[in-house]
Amino acid sequence: MNKSQALDRLRQVLRRQHKALATEDCYTFWVRRYMVALQSMPKDLPSEEKLERFLTGLALRENVAASTQNQAFNAVVFFYKGKQRSKSRGVASQQLTFCRALVESHASARRRRLVFDPWFIQMSIVET
Repeated sequence: MNKSQALDRLRQVLRRQHKALATEDCYTFWVRRYMVALQSMPKDLPSEEKLERFLTGLALRENVAASTQNQAFNAVVFFYKGKQRSKSRGVASQQLTFCRALVESHASARRRRLVFDPWFIQMSIVET
């Protein structure tokens, strides 16, 4: 399945579930961006790490908000869940495990985020 077929399939699934047109546009946008980002990543990376790099790149290089990262994350997870329904049972269970791992890793990353006060950082540098 090529990129345009995958995006068409995503739109079909979203329409079948009667999602809003804005949701369809948003999810299609983020999945397309994720597919473009995948082309520049090494093939041997695990999928979870590829998604983590994509989301981290959004925050670091493009300075997007956490809510925007969540939109991108949810779009990619929805895409993988949609793919799992169209596959055979064995592959579907593998992809479901992958989706669960993505959600868990995203949740744990959110719990680990630290917010540093500039004063705290400056004091830490001065002390060392």
